[in-house]
Amino acid sequence: MSQPSRATGKSSLLHELASRRYQTADTDYGDYFQTIDGERLWREDRVSMLLSSAPDNLLGPQPRSK
Repeated sequence: MSQPSRATGKSSLLHELASRRYQTADTDYGDYFQTIDGERLWREDRVSMLLSSAPDNLLGPQPRSK
């Protein structure tokens, strides 16, 4: 997988989406990348696990708790 981009406003976008009840995950933090030969690369196993744990309604807002 290609190198994650930086300084593009991803965190701001994720915060805005979360405020609209979308489930988000910021892969800049945690164990989603590794550095190999000085290059920062996605850890495919971690990203695949994240995607496989996504809800069926990935493209819609999460229902509000009652």
